[in-house]
Amino acid sequence: MDKSDYDREWGVRVDAILKRVAKALPKGSLVQYSAYEGDAEKLPVDNLDKIAVQGRCIFVQEHDPYWGEGKNYVSAEMFNPTWLQVCMLANDMIHITGDQRHVFFEGVSVLREENGVKIVDIDMGS
Repeated sequence: MDKSDYDREWGVRVDAILKRVAKALPKGSLVQYSAYEGDAEKLPVDNLDKIAVQGRCIFVQEHDPYWGEGKNYVSAEMFNPTWLQVCMLANDMIHITGDQRHVFFEGVSVLREENGVKIVDIDMGS
């Protein structure tokens, strides 16, 4: 596949993923999904229905007053959330923390485990 075909296919795949995300999120959402996986050729693969974190988990994000007015974000406890579900949480988190600079949802990081529940950071970029 030459570069122009690759670039075209990359765009088609990302557009399809982003359309699914846009359809699931409320109108006016700020989050931008970029936590998709890549195949062997590093072309985007739709992972929205795959489990993002196995087991019981809570998603957290600390409020940083430098990025806006808000408060710390703590989700309800979830079990085996999908990437699409976490994307929806990331959108809620943006509004609660007030950080509208870091809107690119790039992944998750398990910080620790407490009483069998994973405490997970939502990785956001700008």
